Order: sequence, then structure tokens, then C-alpha cells
Amino acid sequence: MIMDPIQKQKILNNWAYDCCCTYDHNYQDEYVQANHKTIGNYVVHGSLSSRPWIMTLGGSTTSAVQGAMWSEYLYNIFKSENTECCIFNGGCGGYNSWNELNKLARDIPTFRPDIIISYSGINDYYLQIHQDNPLMNQTGLKEISSLDLFRSTNIPKTSLDHADVFLARSIQMNAISSSFGSKFLRILQPTLGYGNYKYDIFDPLDYSFMQVVNENSLERVKRLKPFYEKIIDKLSSEPERYSFLKNETSLFDDQSRLFADFRHPNPSGYRIIAQRIYQLIKELPC
Repeated sequence: MIMDPIQKQKILNNWAYDCCCTYDHNYQDEYVQANHKTIGNYVVHGSLSSRPWIMTLGGSTTSAVQGAMWSEYLYNIFKSENTECCIFNGGCGGYNSWNELNKLARDIPTFRPDIIISYSGINDYYLQIHQDNPLMNQTGLKEISSLDLFRSTNIPKTSLDHADVFLARSIQMNAISSSFGSKFLRILQPTLGYGNYKYDIFDPLDYSFMQVVNENSLERVKRLKPFYEKIIDKLSSEPERYSFLKNETSLFDDQSRLFADFRHPNPSGYRIIAQRIYQLIKELPC
């Protein structure tokens, strides 16, 4: 489902305070109610009587209420294969591994999903991350501080970098999932600025993206490469420890016209993502 700008802004203006994750989508919003079936902080695809139960986590590239479509496409692939499932999409715009970890720890005892999929990465290297402390997601915290309920927000410096934190939280999420009998997949997502995406110079969007990525002074592009490379190096050097973490940064290599903006795929891109995630699910050990 593709939202027009007014609908999208309405969603973004209707956040709900979440005492565990700091914030989440407002699932009581009339647009959400009219277009999605929801349970708690999740958009639901399928019947609750169907198994496996699949919980998805991530930022706006996962969030169904912000127009991310891969969870819906994934459900449709299951249906096309005459296989039942029920998908609980818990993606939320701006979420990074900190928010995902908290949401997983809070909800897994209740949901007890069979499979948990985190489609993430890009929000951990740049969006809403404090430069002195990658452990913290600033979204929501700034708003709380502005209410004068607290004198300040403590942000101590740390020697850990963004890749260290992403990997540590990945291990934590896998451990929590395993302890409840759930299979965990974390997917390091493809994005513009990394890999061998083939820009189509005759497509206005692709051409504009190419101009942005080629701007060497652009901070997000300069920081993306070392973030991804450190994670990928870890996957190569410790494959057994990180067997649940899949490097899919090359998923869009040698292809074009797959992005709607710098981070978010278009429907064609989301179909490719859904197909790949379906393959990864089928490869999970019984």
C-alpha cells in the first residue's frame, strides 16, 4: 500500500508514547484502523489460527503503516505456496536496534512467535544516534526532556562504535529468542551508498540518488561504509557466532529503479526483499 504525502505526514504526527521503547506508532489513528488489522503495537497479516507466527521488527523500511510492503508481500508468497502463516509487523519509523531489542524483550513472552525477523541496519549507523553514545536512540528522548519532567538526559561517552553496538544487540536478541524457542533472523539491509546498485541515468529518481551518493562530503555516505564493513568482517571471521545475521547488502546489486528515496525501497524493491526473506525462512533448521 502506497501512501500519499498527506497520509504519511498524518502517521508521522501521531506517535504514541511507549514506556518501554520510548515511542511507537499510534495504532488508534483512523488511517491505520481503516487500512490495517492490528493487535497491540503490531499490524497483522493473516489469521491468528495459522502457524507459523512470524514477528517482524525494524524501522520505517519494515513499518506497514508507513508504506513498507515486504511483510504483506511475504504473507502473499506464503499463500501462493499454499502455506499458512500469520505475520505480526512491529516495525516503526526511526527504530534502531535499541528500540527493537526492547520491543522484543517486552513482547516475546506474550507472543511466543515461531520466527522473529529483524530487517535493519541503516538506522543504527546514522539516524537519531548521538555522536558520543551509539547505545542511545534520541528519538522521543528529546521530546521527553522538553517537557521539564526531567532535568536532563544522561548521555555518557563510550568507546563502543555503532557497529559494535549493533552486533552486541544482535547477539542479545538472538539469545532472548532462543530462550523462548523462537528462531531469529537479523538481516543487514541493502541501501543506497553501499554495494553495486546500478543507477539508471534515464530514471529521474535513480539519477538524483546517484548525484547524492557521489557527493563525497555527504556525512551519511562517509559513515555508512565503515559501519557495514565492520559488521560484514565479523560475519566472515565468526560465522558460527553470527549465523543468524544475514548480510543482504548486495541484494540489489546490478539492478536499478528499486528505491523510493535514499533509504526506502519502492514496491519492486520490497518484492525482492520479501522473496529473499522467504528463502531464508525456508532455510531455517527444523
